[in-house]
Amino acid sequence: MSYLLENRTILFTLSLFLLFLSCLGPEGVPFKQYLLTNKMDELYKVFSQNDSYFRTPNSPLRLTLFILSFYVMFQSLRTPISSNLKLSKLTIKIINYLICFFLITNLVTNNGSNVAFILLLLISLFYLLFFKNNKIDEYYQIETLLLSTMIIMFFVAIFSSIYHDTSLKEIDNYSRFFLFIPIYLLLRDIKVNYNIIYLFINITSIITGLVALYYFIIHGEIRVAAYSSSTIIYGNISLIFMIFSYLTIKPLKDSSKSLILPIAAIILAFIAWSLTGTRGSLLGLLMILLLFFGKKYRDLIYIPNLKIASIFLVFVGIIFSQTNNFNRIVEGYNSGYNYIMHNEETSWKNADSIMPRLIIWKGSYNIAKDNFIFGVGLDKFNNKLLEQIKERKIPMIRKDFNNPTGGLNHAHNQYLDITAKIGVLGFATLILFLLINLMFFHRRLRSESMLTQNIALFGMVTVVMYASHMVTHAVLSHHHSTVFMLMMLMLFFSSIVNLDKKGI
Repeated sequence: MSYLLENRTILFTLSLFLLFLSCLGPEGVPFKQYLLTNKMDELYKVFSQNDSYFRTPNSPLRLTLFILSFYVMFQSLRTPISSNLKLSKLTIKIINYLICFFLITNLVTNNGSNVAFILLLLISLFYLLFFKNNKIDEYYQIETLLLSTMIIMFFVAIFSSIYHDTSLKEIDNYSRFFLFIPIYLLLRDIKVNYNIIYLFINITSIITGLVALYYFIIHGEIRVAAYSSSTIIYGNISLIFMIFSYLTIKPLKDSSKSLILPIAAIILAFIAWSLTGTRGSLLGLLMILLLFFGKKYRDLIYIPNLKIASIFLVFVGIIFSQTNNFNRIVEGYNSGYNYIMHNEETSWKNADSIMPRLIIWKGSYNIAKDNFIFGVGLDKFNNKLLEQIKERKIPMIRKDFNNPTGGLNHAHNQYLDITAKIGVLGFATLILFLLINLMFFHRRLRSESMLTQNIALFGMVTVVMYASHMVTHAVLSHHHSTVFMLMMLMLFFSSIVNLDKKGI
């Protein structure tokens, strides 16, 4: 190792130490005083008697250390290295298979996708420290904007937590934006094998459907959630995989490969979605169908003939009629219409009523409007919702005087949720993040490279689906949704940049 390389490693290690120190010590404990007076016995008691060892950097000294840690981290990665090390072919293969492992385990294991995410993060950090020596001016402007919004999203959540004195665990999902930056910087510099990715997308769709059928038939789950934390997440991601599988048909057809696998994948992914009983994801599907009607998209996707389309629609109708999705949509429409137009509460007895969500949206809008600049904090939402009920601005979400809010800690709408909790800067950063991805993928649809066009389609589907999901789902309040969204966007974005650099 050269001296410069050692400098980079030392600086990066120092930054992690400063970051660790800035957050170390439970809330309300005079950690600095114990440390300076060498009261190690008191420190031992503190750490042995508390469940949480960390806190937000909410003092001047801690905040200074926190900011300094990221400055040192940035400078460490700017430090040039003299070696010309390159990732081996075996390492690149391992990275590709970790991506596939992330896909295939996402909905059908408890922690498989988390393991893949952590391993990719560790590899990317190792790559940044010992291999990557790119200059800042080698990045495209759009990349700089993308990574800047991800950094801002993380820091807005941090400073909101400091301002509102919020526990550190509440910023967990927002920290994913920062953690995916090194993964992006790794993926932009390697070749991703999309023949394997297409294969695993279809295999994942098939397994997702089979697992949903297993839980529906064997375990008797009326609304399947399987290994995900909620039916909404399982339904949303299943529908995305269904569209992904559909997008693999044209490149496979152009390569004269069999279409049995993607067709089976589409059907089983649709079954998986149907068995979850989720309705909000239909908005995303509608937006995608509207996109596909555009000429630019019709030229890039497989368009079935009338006979095949008719058979498929009949099959879809049969599946749809055998699940509770149709009934839930009708009941949701009726209860929502009665609540909005007639202020009726007759559907409270119906467990599938959409009315509680409409009440939450109204309460969330009131909270966001009253706290537009700084929000109320990441862990104060439920308390503010309760205040809305007590002040009779909204009715009880649950007919339970002991728990009228239903224990809800998010708005069931990401746009309202982030505005209510963090304020206008968080909302603006989220919108900018989505727009950057949207513009980037849309422009790359004009590329002369067929592979770039195909990847851009996957990217467009991801950003449009998640922008639509955010209307009915607080994505950033769920680890699973956040990680899957960021992984897909970073994968497709970085792959296109890699192809652009090589002139492919």
